[in-house]
Amino acid sequence: LKRCQDSFRLHCKRKAPTYSVEYRLRCASGEYKWIYDRAKIVSWDADGRPSRIVGTHCDITARKQAEEAVPLSQERLPHAIEATSDSIYDWNLSTGYIFFSPRLSEITGYPMEAIDALHLGDTRNAGAIDRYIHPDDLERFHQAFFDHCTGKTPTHSVEYRLLCATGEYKWIHDRAR
Repeated sequence: LKRCQDSFRLHCKRKAPTYSVEYRLRCASGEYKWIYDRAKIVSWDADGRPSRIVGTHCDITARKQAEEAVPLSQERLPHAIEATSDSIYDWNLSTGYIFFSPRLSEITGYPMEAIDALHLGDTRNAGAIDRYIHPDDLERFHQAFFDHCTGKTPTHSVEYRLLCATGEYKWIHDRAR
């Protein structure tokens, strides 16, 4: 309540261009909802006091619940990554940045520094992954990737042999969305 009052006072003293605050509101049902309240004084009386205010109240409960869920998800993710025997990656195709879980290093024998340096989406590094995929599997790998990126398939799913640090190839089942 104090936060709301302070924000409104600042606006009334013309020290803030608008009144804007988020708060929880108890509904008639007894449940609480998050509200984003914003307003602006649009006219003043002869004594300099507000005479007309217009504004909105928006229900932001869903957004607040999502924000509250993020830290919990971030806390769980490292445990999930560690618990699986799979390597996990997250590839931003726009920037070329790829997060690889340390498990890929365990599978291939390459140090994480070498894996992190791939930046597969970087056009200066085009075809970087091709050096590690068995030549007989390259066409199948690229076709599966193309089919998924063009919407032909709902998921990227392909098996191929990946060159390890020892010089041997290991079969990999690569799945992504």
